[in-house]
Parts: sequence; structure tokens; C-alpha cells
Amino acid sequence: MLPAQPEPVQALGIDEIRRGRPRWIPDEGTGIWQTAVDRWHVGFVDLSGKQGLLGQVEGRTAQAAIVWLADRDQAWRDAVQYVAVDMRTIFKSAIRRVLPQATLVVDHFHWRTRPSPRSAVGSP
Repeated sequence: MLPAQPEPVQALGIDEIRRGRPRWIPDEGTGIWQTAVDRWHVGFVDLSGKQGLLGQVEGRTAQAAIVWLADRDQAWRDAVQYVAVDMRTIFKSAIRRVLPQATLVVDHFHWRTRPSPRSAVGSP
């Protein structure tokens, strides 16, 4: 079980993970299929210490990250100096809103695996 209030961290990692397939149900009024279960989760990890996974919440939105971060006390939030994310912008607004002092960085894995613009067909 994860702690309700993890110890403060200097470097925080935030990333989404898909846990299985989504489940869909038809809306009886419109007949349009809607997501019944969202299998995307957001994970928060300690990149500067030994705590590992600090927390995980359902959803893949800035709001999901804001809620988890806002649940940490002010001293915890103030201790975060760096936040590593992938190159998507889902979490950027959450970090700027809840951790304005933190430096936003792109994690090494996502930087190295992004296709080069030169790899496109027809590029020199």
C-alpha cells in the first residue's frame, strides 16, 4: 500500500500508464459508445531518493495530477525542485499551477525515443 503522505522529494517524475483496455458501453439515449472504465492512470515517482512509486491516480488529465499534488502539504510541494515528464503537455499546466517553483524537464527515456524530424521520408 502506498503512503497517504510520502516523504518530500527534490525530483518528481510524472507519467501516464495504460492498465488494460478501456471498457465501452452504449449511451441508451444517443446510441453513441462511451468509456465506462478509463484504464489510464497517472503515476508519481521519487526520482531523487528511494521511495519509488509515491502515488497513482485514475485518469490521464492535468486535473488528476492537480488533485494528487494539491493533496500533499505545502512543505512537500515546496521541496520539489524538478519535475520530469514526457514531451506531451498534459501535465505542464498542473505543474505550473501546483508546483510553480519547480523546473520542468523532459525525462531521458522519452527524449531518446522520440523520432528525429530527419527520419521522415524525403528529409535530407
